[in-house]
Amino acid sequence: LIFLADSGVFVLDRQGRDAPGWPYRTGGTLMAPGCDTPGWPYPMSAVGSHGVMYLAVWDGTSAANILALDPQGRSVNGWPYHVPVGWRVEGLDRAADGSLTAALTSEQCGGGTDATSIRLAPTGQLIGDLPGTPLPMIYSYLRLDGPRSRGGETTYTQGAQIDFEFGL
Repeated sequence: LIFLADSGVFVLDRQGRDAPGWPYRTGGTLMAPGCDTPGWPYPMSAVGSHGVMYLAVWDGTSAANILALDPQGRSVNGWPYHVPVGWRVEGLDRAADGSLTAALTSEQCGGGTDATSIRLAPTGQLIGDLPGTPLPMIYSYLRLDGPRSRGGETTYTQGAQIDFEFGL
């Protein structure tokens, strides 16, 4: 019997005691990003061949990792996979070929305009390209000011044309 909690995995034997090597405690949360949507957040996990459990861990600030644990609660060779900075895992799905697809978001509540995914081999290696830089990081690097009117006006007549500009 397996229980996934906010920051740990509990595996019980047939007598209801901790199975050997369990529980496994993380340094962050296993919960998917989500705000006020019913049913969110939920723990992110997928089970692979030979009983390997994949978990996505978020440290609450900037680091996300994908772990692979064997049936005895030990880390599998080649794991964890360190998700690129600015991205957070919002879903895990194991494919028939044994690879793992991780849905990524840069938004606090999940989704977003630059949501993407990565694919990982059972050995923890990336298949394909890294995701691009998340949009919120680009905006931060560019230090974009908010939009403003060209003339500095703050009130307008209804129906008047407003010309906006952005500053770097």
